[in-house]
Formats: sequence, C-alpha cells, structure tokens
Amino acid sequence: MIGLMTLLERVLLNPPLTAWFISILIKSTLISAISVIVIRLFRKYSPVTRSHIHTITFLALLGLPLFTFLMPSWHLPLMDKIAASVALSPTLNGAPGLESPDAISAGHNFSDYLLTLLIAVWSAGALLMSLRLLLGLILMKGISSRAKETLDIELKGLIDFWRDRLGVHRKVKLAFSSEVTSPELHGYWHHKIIFPAYAESWPQKNLEMALIHEMAHIKRADLLRCLLGSATVAMYWINPLVWICRRKMINDSEMVCDDFVLETGNDPFVYAEILLGVARQVGRRRFVFPVTVNMSQKPELEVRLMSLMNNHRRRLAMSIPALAAGIFLAIAFVLPLSGMNLLAGETDPQPSPTAPVQKESENIPDPNSFIKVDTPVEMIFEEVPEYPEDAKKNKIEGTVWVKALVDTAGVVKDVRIMKSSGHDLLDKAAMKAAYGCKYKPAMNDNKPVMIWVSYNVSFTLQPESKK
Repeated sequence: MIGLMTLLERVLLNPPLTAWFISILIKSTLISAISVIVIRLFRKYSPVTRSHIHTITFLALLGLPLFTFLMPSWHLPLMDKIAASVALSPTLNGAPGLESPDAISAGHNFSDYLLTLLIAVWSAGALLMSLRLLLGLILMKGISSRAKETLDIELKGLIDFWRDRLGVHRKVKLAFSSEVTSPELHGYWHHKIIFPAYAESWPQKNLEMALIHEMAHIKRADLLRCLLGSATVAMYWINPLVWICRRKMINDSEMVCDDFVLETGNDPFVYAEILLGVARQVGRRRFVFPVTVNMSQKPELEVRLMSLMNNHRRRLAMSIPALAAGIFLAIAFVLPLSGMNLLAGETDPQPSPTAPVQKESENIPDPNSFIKVDTPVEMIFEEVPEYPEDAKKNKIEGTVWVKALVDTAGVVKDVRIMKSSGHDLLDKAAMKAAYGCKYKPAMNDNKPVMIWVSYNVSFTLQPESKK
C-alpha cells in the first residue's frame, strides 16, 4: 500500500499539478454554487430563461481548465496570507524543509497521502464517468439502428407538418422499439424519434402530442445540451452541485417542451395523463442513458404536472434582458476567476506590460553573500528525496549539503552541492528533490527577494535494510 501511494505521489503530487487540481475544484464549486443560487432566484421566470442559464454554466465549467491556461495570471494578497498560514516547515538537524530519515522511509505525512488520494480518486472517477458516457453513446446508436421505422403515411405527414410549423429544418425519422420505455430523441445530426412499442396502440392525438414534444427538443438542440451536461458531470463528478445543475437543466428542458405542446392548443389534462402513463413505464427501466432526453422522467415530474395546470404562467417567454445580463456577468466573472492564482504552485503571475523586463541572471545573488530580509523564506511544499535503489543494495549512506536558489516566485532556479556525501547517487537524488520544492519567497521592504537556502539531506538506511 505504501509503495502504491508513493508511486501516486510521484505522479500526482507535484506543485503545479496539485495546485491546478485544487484550484479547478475550488473555482468550479464557486461557479456551480452561484448558478444554483441564480436559478433559485429565477424560479418564477420562464424555464426557457433558466435552461439558457444552465447552458452558460456548463460551457463555463467545461472551458474553465482551458481559460485557466489562456488567461493572464493574477492573485489576491489575501491568498499569500492563507498560503503562509498553512505552510509546511518540517526540520532535520535544524535545517528547514526536510523530514527525518524515518519520515523519508515512511513516505509523506498524512495530509500528503490524503491529497494524493483525492486527486487519484477524482481522476479515476472522471475516467469511469467518461466511459459511462461513451457506453451510453454506443448503446444509443445500437438502439437507434435496431428501431423499426414507421411506414404509416399519416404519421409521416404529421412529422412533415410539425417540422414546418416549428421551424425544424433537418429531416426527422419516427421509429418504434421495445428497447425504450419512453419516447426518446436519438441522433445529434440525423434525428430519429423513437417511441416505445406500446405507443403503437395510442390514439393519433396522443402520438401527435408526444411528437410535438420531441420535435421541440430538436428545435432547441436539447440533445446537445444533455451531452454538454453529462460531459461536465463526468469532469466534475466529485462536485454535487454540478449534478444538481444537470438535473435542473433536464427538468427545465422538459418543461419548455411541455409548453410547446400546450401552446399548440392541446388539452393540458390529456397531456398530463400521457406523461403519467409513460412515467409508469419508465419505472421498469434499469439504466437511463446520460446522452438522451426522455419525455417523462420521474424526478420532479410533479413540478412539471403543476406547471401544466398553471394557466397564469407565461409559457415560452424568454427574458432577453435577463439572458443578456447573465451572459455578460458570466464572461465578466468566469474569465477573471480563471486567471486567479488561488494556491502556490500555479502559473506564476505574468509581469505587467508596462513594467521593465529584467533578466533574472542580472539579479542572481552570490551564493556566499548575505542578503537582508524582513521575512525569511518558508517551504510550503517539500519534494522528499528518493533513496536510490543501487545505494540501498550496496548499503550506501551519507549526508549531502545542498544550497538552492529560490526566486521571487518561490521556485527553485538553481541547486548546488556545498558538501558532497562522497557518493554521486546520493548527491544527484538530493539535487533532484531540491528542484521539486516550493517556497514562500523571502520578503524585504514588502517585496519578494531572490535568496539562497542551505540545508542538509541525510540518507540513512533502516536497521532491517542493513542486514
């Protein structure tokens, strides 16, 4: 178990990657929380407006990792104080930043294991959710290909009529299948509406209402919205707020399509009976595709039925000013948030365009010089040296005295051996680990300064390893 966790640490637990994971998690939680609050405030608005807000949210979440790399980096002074309050500072023989030999042999401390485990579980979960999404696409393709296309001339005439009426320009096919228990829409480019086999006995009016509902999904590109929401859930599956947003988006999309049915003059009570009848059949299904839209899903069905009976609600009314304000606020909030450095180890802040650019080589202090500082340098991430296997086999021990150059961003830029252990293997291992350490830079007159840090690294075999 220790060996597996050590391997995971070496792959996952390095400053840039760890900071990126935690930063994305914090930012995505903030975005999804704001979305849930906004949707709650807009609960009296038309579901059309809310569904667009959901779409904006998922686009922002999917684009967050890309925006983080593209946007100029910046940070709040408060983040420096937070980082300092949680800085790591283990010692060895009075030298800052190094654990004892026992700690080296046992691995990182508990917090390191916990952080490594969190990142590993998140990554594994995202992979499994992505595979589930891919499986849903494959199964949807299979059901669509096996579905029996209708030859009924009247039904084909209804399809053409409602295509023209709703402004659907792509060709739409209608089929029946015993593999589905609810009317579903399949196909992102070539649309196929699939009705359950039992729907063949429905009256034509019921078939027409169900057809209008699915046609509305095509008009609104709800299948793509569903895929967008499922992909976001796969990436941020560990965040329960994202699951809530997706469920709300699906429910609002269904309510909008319900409104399309009622706006064409259909009786809400008859349509409600259809939804209830289909919902009873959906209960028999064990697996719900994360890539399709179903006409009647049990979660929040009661809300849809109440909405159908509410004659005072404005249907299909979209608040253009509210939507425009939502898009503007999303851009104004998400883009700056993407570039904000929340944790040490993220991309270093870029220099101001108006500031003179100086080469670091011009400001590198002499390793033997004394530099006055108000606040000493602090280690906030330690890369534990790996004991070379050849050194273990040959029972080689020793102590390496290292001097590391820490720049104004807390990154190690140069490492030198002050006193060799007498073994090249140990010297190289100590230098390699030194480059992986991350520091809170030293401060002088409220400005970060470049400084050399000296410490020793002891490689000591445990008693059982010496036998």
